Amino acid sequence: MYAVIGILGPWNAARLLGMHPQTPRVWDVQGKVRVVRTPGGKRRVCNSHWIW
Repeated sequence: MYAVIGILGPWNAARLLGMHPQTPRVWDVQGKVRVVRTPGGKRRVCNSHWIW
């Protein structure tokens, strides 16, 4: 379902952008990227938030 609406987890976003897998989590804590939490507490971010 997430791939259909353009939402990625932090690991997939990092992989696509060629960065360390921890970077999206750090950016979430720093407020540099807006994330949505699933009912299970996992981070998800819209693809458009990663394009500058």
